[in-house]
Amino acid sequence: VVEDLEGDLPIVFCDGGRMTPFGVVVRTQPQKLKADIALKLRVANGTHTAVAHVMALSLLTTTASLSPPPQTNTTTTTNNNTNTNDYSKLLLQYLDSLVTHQILPAAHESYGTEETMAVYNDWRGRLIHPNFGLSTFFVTQNGAAKGGIRLGPTVCDLVMGGKNVTCATVFALAAILRFVTPAIPCTTTTSEDNGIYRGWLDGFDRPTTTTSATTAQSNDDDDDTDGKVEYADGLSYHSKQGWYEFRCSCLIQPSNPSTGTSINSTIARSLPHYLAPPPHSRDTQQQTNYYGDVIRSYLLKSDGGDLSHLLAPNDGDDSTTTTTLDTLVQSISKMYVRMITNDDALLPVILQEMADGKGIYHPDGLATDHRVLLA
Repeated sequence: VVEDLEGDLPIVFCDGGRMTPFGVVVRTQPQKLKADIALKLRVANGTHTAVAHVMALSLLTTTASLSPPPQTNTTTTTNNNTNTNDYSKLLLQYLDSLVTHQILPAAHESYGTEETMAVYNDWRGRLIHPNFGLSTFFVTQNGAAKGGIRLGPTVCDLVMGGKNVTCATVFALAAILRFVTPAIPCTTTTSEDNGIYRGWLDGFDRPTTTTSATTAQSNDDDDDTDGKVEYADGLSYHSKQGWYEFRCSCLIQPSNPSTGTSINSTIARSLPHYLAPPPHSRDTQQQTNYYGDVIRSYLLKSDGGDLSHLLAPNDGDDSTTTTTLDTLVQSISKMYVRMITNDDALLPVILQEMADGKGIYHPDGLATDHRVLLA
């Protein structure tokens, strides 16, 4: 996409019929390029972030897993699909719901229904193409910030517009937090918290060792390299041992919103530092309350969830948006606690429950309002 407000490009570029087959679009009106960038972030990047963390945790290592199976009667067809199954179809159903019930309602007034859906249809086609396959682990890098950059604008517009935030969005944000959760408690100080952390894959047992959650001193202890794959500079995952490494530099200082006092410390620490402690109680509500303070702090950080706008006055009254922020925090916390308190492969189980409209998700399924999680 090229912006040409002054008509400086050769006239051939203005012929949409000739340029479109080459994937070239020229914007000659103000704000059009800005709208293109916004839609890219909300639609393409937003859905990519929403699915990449879930897929990586589930050890679906490339987006090729979302592509259709190769034609069995065509020997010349190549297809990089490694795991086409019902779960892959479920993930696409999840993305379709995010677009239909969240991204589109939030974007259509500013960017138009046709433009929004055109971006998604183009991106969805790329995402499921068998030769497109991108590393899901690679996409998860800087995931805490991407949650705010790519999903935050949609959530803000939904809340400010009085529209429902669905359980699918709660699931997407909880999955990001699940990915940046170290398997074991951190023992480092703030200055050391920018190191590499180690998480555990969905369906694997969470380690119980009391050593540091950073991996700077533990990489040499892994004699078994069969199954270890480097997905970025200094970051790897191990498909057989069930761990992965990640970086996260988002600093937060959780506090109880009713008192404004810090729950643990007078200094800011990394998000993984506060997410690392295993649930300290078997009582689900106590776990939800503890992580709720952490999640609220993350959602309000500009380099985190970037939802601080919901605390700003809205036509002189911010009570509605603040209340929605509170219920959103509690809902994400409840979903997150479920994701971390069981060693079974819970991500596909939770998604399937929502898609099938079981229990509290009946009858709206993935489009169910997030507040049902608080019942």
